[in-house]
Amino acid sequence: MAFAVIVQIFIVAFFGNLFVDYGLIPNYFTLLTEVLIYFLLCYALFLRSVKGLIVRLDLWQFYLAFILIAASSAVFNGSLDLRFIVGIRPVLRFYIFYLAVINLIWDEAQFNKVNRLLYVLFLLQLPASALRFCYYGVSELTIGTYAGHGGGITPVIPIVALGFLSGFYIFWKRKPVFIILGIGFILFGIAGAKRVLFFLYPITFFGIYYLGLVIGKKTSFLRKASVLCFALIGVLVSQFLMMKTIVSLNPERKAGGSASYEYVLDYARKYESKKDQHSGRAGGRFSTIELTLNTLEEAGAGHLFFGFGPGVLTNSAIRSGGKIDMKLYPYLNSYGKTGMTHLLMEYGFAGMLIFSYIFLVFVKRSFSWFKRETEVWWKAMAMGTVVFATIQAYVYFLYNTTSLLGDTLVPVYFYVMALMFFRINLTRSLCFVNLGEKLE
Repeated sequence: MAFAVIVQIFIVAFFGNLFVDYGLIPNYFTLLTEVLIYFLLCYALFLRSVKGLIVRLDLWQFYLAFILIAASSAVFNGSLDLRFIVGIRPVLRFYIFYLAVINLIWDEAQFNKVNRLLYVLFLLQLPASALRFCYYGVSELTIGTYAGHGGGITPVIPIVALGFLSGFYIFWKRKPVFIILGIGFILFGIAGAKRVLFFLYPITFFGIYYLGLVIGKKTSFLRKASVLCFALIGVLVSQFLMMKTIVSLNPERKAGGSASYEYVLDYARKYESKKDQHSGRAGGRFSTIELTLNTLEEAGAGHLFFGFGPGVLTNSAIRSGGKIDMKLYPYLNSYGKTGMTHLLMEYGFAGMLIFSYIFLVFVKRSFSWFKRETEVWWKAMAMGTVVFATIQAYVYFLYNTTSLLGDTLVPVYFYVMALMFFRINLTRSLCFVNLGEKLE
């Protein structure tokens, strides 16, 4: 039963928005995910009560504090109505999924069935992207199965895939297929014309090297040096391809243009800090963060602490639009909004800081697990989890809103964090059992 529900959640996650964009299903159909999540939680809690097991409530204090702050924000802004539900619902829905999964009475074999499903769903992104590449070439329309247009998670998918594939290759089995698939996902990101990967690929390549061969595994200096050289070559080749194929990353602004690091760096600096002095709207992520802080500061201490209220920025299948404070229009019309700025505007610093801490908790927890894990398959999973947790935190702080409000990777993220919770608790239980045997 639980496996079938999780399968449906992930199928909707990876295909629902695509069907909505093409008009095959109504927009509200994606609400099915939430119905399934609440059913899964009730099912898991019922089984635990029948077996007399304690309910697991990981991180509940922080989410309860966030709900109380959201309610206070709604009272302060006079929006304790449907807007409160609309605003808080997409932020909390996949934490409910996390609670449901950690309360399932599952063993490793049952989790592996879900893992295999996720492997297939990730691999399907490659042929889907290749098919679109035949029509669009290097373009932001060249994406996977998760949408008809809009590639907000296109940079995240290859980095997450590289984290897990590298982990399996380094710690589990040195199969050439992992390298081939890794190259495929690198090309997937380039084909999607995501300029941020020009900077994220080097961090990812060297980060994987550091995790795998400096922290995770003892190996010879010669092997470390050779892998580091390959990482450097990978960085140079991927950046060269992006400068040649993504038209905005070369001075001629055409496919096949010249490769110039100076141009790319100058372009990135101007792009992320541009703003319209007349309308006040921001055109880049750094300028949007600045706009957010200025808007809150000008609105007063109350808004700085509590924001403008839950749901004030949020459209959904159960509510679309509504009366909006005029002070918010420059932000609403800006490009470069992130999960952090979204929470700042709706819940103020009080809500944003709590949610930010949760993202950082998962990064710290995954890194600690990675350093302690000894079984090779789980070591590989732990390495991928570190990469996943880190890139989601980066997206939340500095890239876009998909790690907070997205429909595709957020359930996968919380499932992987739940899998980490399962493994850490299983390892602790085994340690206590072994200690008891030794004492006897």
